Amino acid sequence: MSADIVPFHSSNTAQYRATGDDPAPAEPARAFRSRPRNYRLSDMARLLGMEDNHPRTIIERLRLLAEQMGLPLPRNPRIYRGKIQRGAMAIGAKSQWDAAAVEHWLDRPTCPPGGAAKAPPAPSNLRAVMADRAQKLAARA
Repeated sequence: MSADIVPFHSSNTAQYRATGDDPAPAEPARAFRSRPRNYRLSDMARLLGMEDNHPRTIIERLRLLAEQMGLPLPRNPRIYRGKIQRGAMAIGAKSQWDAAAVEHWLDRPTCPPGGAAKAPPAPSNLRAVMADRAQKLAARA
């Protein structure tokens, strides 16, 4: 049995380029740079479980989260009566948040679980009763 060996040239060999069959080498690929992702007000409402609320209520709650729980401020501050608003007042209907910063905030243990605000602490009398019960259970064990 006999076989002919047919050489396959790669585009990197000088011999193949010399024949003129190869088009010019492609330019090196540029690094892929995506635009930063943003969350709008509707996205924030969905993430925090506030979709059913009125937009004004969503804005008020987002401002509270920014003041009390460290929600990242939006990239584009709100302008009211010709003045740039700072802090939580920068949150408005057209606010856009950095998605990475918001996702990092959501992953923190101090973030509200499932978008719900943390429950207030139990009253002191209830805590005393619970502590007494815990001591009794520990004494039995």
